[in-house]
Amino acid sequence: MSEKNTQEQNTQEQKPEQVLQLVQVLMQNMQSQLEKVSNTLYDKIDQMGNKVDELETMVGSIAERTGIQLDELEKKTKEN
Repeated sequence: MSEKNTQEQNTQEQKPEQVLQLVQVLMQNMQSQLEKVSNTLYDKIDQMGNKVDELETMVGSIAERTGIQLDELEKKTKEN
């Protein structure tokens, strides 16, 4: 075998390994980015849930102070 053929064969043998390694790195990067985005979304959803809970508490408190029953308030809201 000539040296050129040996080099070409080595290059061809390395290519699938290199491609596999590159794909693995890219997949790991994508997974990392998706985890970051997912965690950010979960945090935002939790924050929104907390704000909704606070809002419900405030509305309930205001309704109690003004003597309005929440059931009546919901009916009025639905009517409008």
